[in-house]
Amino acid sequence: MIPEPRTKLAPGAGVAFVHQGKILLLKRSRDVHFPGLWNFPGGMIEPGETPRAGAIREAAEEAGPLPRVVLSARCHAKRVPYTAFLAHIEAPFVPQLNWESSRYQWVSLPQARHLRLLPEVREILNSPCFAQWW
Repeated sequence: MIPEPRTKLAPGAGVAFVHQGKILLLKRSRDVHFPGLWNFPGGMIEPGETPRAGAIREAAEEAGPLPRVVLSARCHAKRVPYTAFLAHIEAPFVPQLNWESSRYQWVSLPQARHLRLLPEVREILNSPCFAQWW
């Protein structure tokens, strides 16, 4: 079953960390909305916060200390107010997960497409916008 769009919630943003063709995805814990679905590190943007600042803040909250991050592109989901930023990084890192996530994986794009993804993440991974980042 596909979750309903999050139209009544604040806009969200996340970071698609990419290293040598693999993307970091986090599996949502049973203590949050949409448990068991995979997503980019990220979350809700706070009032007055830019999507870029919100994506970095939320990614750090969910994955712990981040490597040096240069956000090189962004892609918007059309289904819900969500922005993903691309961050090519020099080396993969081991996220220090908080309570919102139960595990992580570095996966290829084909592997990611076979996971149970949040709908906005699936939309972005399948978008022409994301294809041009790759």
